[in-house]
Amino acid sequence: MPSLPGIFQIGSYEMIVLQVLILAGTIGAITAKAKGRSGFLWFVLSVVTCGFGILVVLFMPAVTKGPTDAPDAEDEGKPSED
Repeated sequence: MPSLPGIFQIGSYEMIVLQVLILAGTIGAITAKAKGRSGFLWFVLSVVTCGFGILVVLFMPAVTKGPTDAPDAEDEGKPSED
């Protein structure tokens, strides 16, 4: 069986680094989703920044949605149908 090129040969150190980065991305994504933000975006940011994205999303405020019963701008002049 022919051996694979060097780029496809992963040693134990590289495998540990890869697992830590995937774990950091997962933690960042779960934290972001809990705060109402994009999980995929924060997964990528946490992996690319080697876990620094987790700290950033931890200190960001949660996204709050405004009231859904607010009148629209076009409905302001019309009387309500209550």
